[in-house]
Amino acid sequence: FALRTFLELEFGGVKNGDVINTTTYDPDDPATWTGVLWDLAGTEKVYAINWFGVNVQGNLDISGFTEIETVIVENGDLSGIDVTGNTKLVSLIVNDNQLTSLDVTTCTALEYLHISGNPLVSPNPGVIPVLDVSNNAALELLYCNSCGLDSLDVSNNTELMVLNCGQNSIDVLDVSLNTKLDELVCYANSLEVLNVDTNTVLTFLMCSGNQLETLDVSNNPLLTELYCAQNLIEDFGTLGLVNNTELVNLDCFENALTELNVDTNTKLTNLSLTHNQIETLSLTNNLLLLELKCYNNLIETLNVDLQTALTSLECGDNLLTAIDVQYN
Repeated sequence: FALRTFLELEFGGVKNGDVINTTTYDPDDPATWTGVLWDLAGTEKVYAINWFGVNVQGNLDISGFTEIETVIVENGDLSGIDVTGNTKLVSLIVNDNQLTSLDVTTCTALEYLHISGNPLVSPNPGVIPVLDVSNNAALELLYCNSCGLDSLDVSNNTELMVLNCGQNSIDVLDVSLNTKLDELVCYANSLEVLNVDTNTVLTFLMCSGNQLETLDVSNNPLLTELYCAQNLIEDFGTLGLVNNTELVNLDCFENALTELNVDTNTKLTNLSLTHNQIETLSLTNNLLLLELKCYNNLIETLNVDLQTALTSLECGDNLLTAIDVQYN
């Protein structure tokens, strides 16, 4: 049957079966198919495949595996995988293979999809999206970074808690309906606008390397980490970072900021704002600061007397004439 056929595929004189089990693989004995889990007491069907870090190759056809719930084939050399009809599939982890397409439209129970690091292409560019997750309403975790995506529609994925779509070519990303998002990673795309107003439980945002001119995070009071470097950001909206009192890490280097107010961000431990146009920087309330990078700005004075825990300070290429670090 299909799984046996895949295991018998031979590449460079080595069968896939011998890759998953280097000592006792027997094509006629499913007990030797390491990583394939069977419900022997019930339906005698495959309910999981776990080939983590195993370099299997070729096209894996598991269509019609109606009981399968988990498929893990990470860091392999798969050129194709067919999961049609896997209606109980909950986790599909196939990152870092050689997949050029993936159809999960019939995997309606899918909660975790990790497809990152595959060279996906659309069978009909401009008509059919490279990755279609519109039928996966139960999806909670989606990792699709470095997949060659030019668009991504997650409007039907209202259960989404983690979205990582970095290092693609996405120019529009609408997450307004993804109100359960806890982590959003969309760095190194072509975004000019990013609206996170409705993502009120967001704790982690990485949107560096885009073309954003402004970023309003005033509705994200739980945010602990914000990475928005290498954009064109001039400000953080009308309220700035006033409401982000949980912020621990702030990385906003290489933008167009002329001012930055971190008075209410008392939990900050790491602050990087290099290569901006900031003239003044007050750290009076940032007593927990461990690392400060503020070089390449227009700062004339810098007081770090209260930052007694400071372990790293980079403040060159400013207008400073002196700096006192006797308390650090």
